[in-house]
Amino acid sequence: MIDDPKVSCDYEINPAIYNCPDYLAGTHNNIAIVNVSDGCVWDAEVTQGGNWIVCNSDGNGSGTIDITVIENSADTSRSGIIIVETETLLIVQPPDPWLTGVSSITNNALKIYPNPSEQNLTVEVMEGFANANFTVFDVTGRQVLTGKLTGIKQDLSVENLTMGMYTIRLDNGQESVTQPFFKN
Repeated sequence: MIDDPKVSCDYEINPAIYNCPDYLAGTHNNIAIVNVSDGCVWDAEVTQGGNWIVCNSDGNGSGTIDITVIENSADTSRSGIIIVETETLLIVQPPDPWLTGVSSITNNALKIYPNPSEQNLTVEVMEGFANANFTVFDVTGRQVLTGKLTGIKQDLSVENLTMGMYTIRLDNGQESVTQPFFKN
């Protein structure tokens, strides 16, 4: 939406991912900056996760995005998407740790990047997960990719996945760890 037809509006959200600090309900201010020219108006719209994310941010020119989330009372992390024009902001909220039984060591066992990803997703794991089986699920819980890691760092091709939110789960036979990612 352009107020001044002489202004070219190029939108940018920075950062593109916001990780909620915990599973609790709360308001999170200034989680991302919307960069846009003066004279350009924008409205942040929750397109996924509207049952747990409230976002009433909008502006004329550059501004920030604020959200309010409800408590995640599940044993898995969840994610939502906020759209500003053509730009996407991924919101990730961790699970209730009392329900997961996952230790902080396990939470640090998996790093994935870049997130969002277009072609390859790099998976880095602690030694205990070096030969773990992996499964990628879409937002409906459907299994879309499986395999076995062959070391502590491996690239997984995600180029054939459609744009959207996914979760990768690693299982080493003794414990498992999950993490969401977004495919551009």
